[in-house]
Amino acid sequence: MPRSSRSLRRNGPKLAPRPRILIVCEGTVTEPSYFRDFKRLEEIRLVDVIVNDQGGVPKTLVERAVSEKKAAMKAAKKERDQTLAYDEVWCVYDIDEHPNIAEAGQQAKDNGI
Repeated sequence: MPRSSRSLRRNGPKLAPRPRILIVCEGTVTEPSYFRDFKRLEEIRLVDVIVNDQGGVPKTLVERAVSEKKAAMKAAKKERDQTLAYDEVWCVYDIDEHPNIAEAGQQAKDNGI
């Protein structure tokens, strides 16, 4: 009986990896609770929720998000594991009565947030 010419190489992945998302929130109760419940209910394991404890203005939130994004990219590069980097970074804040909204928005846009 002739042998099969089937290759012994492993097949590549069939599913695309899920995106890893970072959400940096302004509020200390409502927003974090909402996103953590969403994460739990939808069984989303690749969402990190950070409550900004360094102040609540949008510019500070964006700076924290930029810092976290860069740290994750550095770790991914060091470990040679791109799954450690965030695919998306979100900042969640109210726009009522905050200074520098436009500046924070531009800084976020400039940094892919």
